Amino acid sequence: MVVVEILKHGFNRGRTSKLSFFRDSRGLECDLLFETACGLAAIEIKSGATVVPDFFTALDAVAKAVPDIAVKAVVYGGTERQSRSAAEIVPFDDLNGFLGRFEIDREMSAFVKDRMGPAPSTRDIDVLDGVFRGHIRPVLDALDSSLRDHVGRLFRKYSQNSNVEYGQIDLSLGSLLETRRWDRTRDDFFAKPGFSLTTARPVKISHTFHLSGYSSREDVDFGLAVSLLWSFETEACRRTATVNDTTVVEIDERIHYSDIDARSARADSVRSTILNAVMREIEKLSNVR
Repeated sequence: MVVVEILKHGFNRGRTSKLSFFRDSRGLECDLLFETACGLAAIEIKSGATVVPDFFTALDAVAKAVPDIAVKAVVYGGTERQSRSAAEIVPFDDLNGFLGRFEIDREMSAFVKDRMGPAPSTRDIDVLDGVFRGHIRPVLDALDSSLRDHVGRLFRKYSQNSNVEYGQIDLSLGSLLETRRWDRTRDDFFAKPGFSLTTARPVKISHTFHLSGYSSREDVDFGLAVSLLWSFETEACRRTATVNDTTVVEIDERIHYSDIDARSARADSVRSTILNAVMREIEKLSNVR
């Protein structure tokens, strides 16, 4: 009955089910082998309604003898569907559902394959790496030490946050741009089929230093947000910066990808420019002259 049902299942879907019985020279047997989208399925057929350890003995041995086996199952006369480490337990009346799972897996595999984008642009992944390691991280490191150790003494709390934006992806996390995590950030968000740097859908990488709770005067309370943004277009990356809502115009710079290796991050210059803007903002907000 099980063999007939499998044949009917394939026939109703216009497929020829490739079924076989397994027996080797040692007398090792398996009731049924058939091809699925995941690989070979090995099935033992049992009439009993109670699952016992003997159901799995042949399956374990056959799986060792036939390396292509991807699925092991016991079709039995009981009513409870079970998933065990040794094999899947499938009631006879749920056999069509079990077989249908392989059909939808096959169809989904073909569906996804037809719609997969091209491999990610190696050149553009290298560009991201080059800008991050040579231009983004050096600037962030220079600013972090100054804002934390100096400006941070005027505020009750200091924190940082990174953001990655690309199409529908918009994620904020403090560690996204840490050196030790960069490879994971790059691979998780950019090294995917279809990725390329385009002006129509730029990659935006930003980092914000937050200083909150001004503590120098009891009658004044405010915070600072020092933000830097790198926007990656087709042929160039643009860097901008703000202190609260004020643009630091001296930081606005466009770096062509062909110049990445030839130009330094100028981290000290960026640091000095932003710290001057920070002092002006604090002076304005605290009314100190």
